[in-house]
Amino acid sequence: MAEEVRDAGLTVPNAIISTFSINALLGLIMMVSFVFCVPSIDDAINDPTGYPILYVLQLAMPAYGTICVAVLLMVLMQVSNVGACSNRNLKGRTDMSRSRTKLPLPVQPLRSLVTAACHSRAGLGT
Repeated sequence: MAEEVRDAGLTVPNAIISTFSINALLGLIMMVSFVFCVPSIDDAINDPTGYPILYVLQLAMPAYGTICVAVLLMVLMQVSNVGACSNRNLKGRTDMSRSRTKLPLPVQPLRSLVTAACHSRAGLGT
């Protein structure tokens, strides 16, 4: 994408540095807010759910709010897993499909994409 920008030698590094800085600032704000919301670190670590973020959410809002936020987090994680897997799995296949050689096995990108996403999500839950 850098070749599509005017003055890429200056614009792209500035974009990378500013994005990193904004992310670092927002991460710091979130971390400080999270630490102030946890009344007891031991209770958060020993929570039956196994996820300290759910412990904090249960303290901060009613049960339906916690469920909604937890489902939203799971959906976002699944979408990011599918995006990462599609990038990894399909990157070389587009190059292979342009060549005139026959592949030894049929290419089934959607099947491999869904399988990889489910495997990565299952590994995250254990």
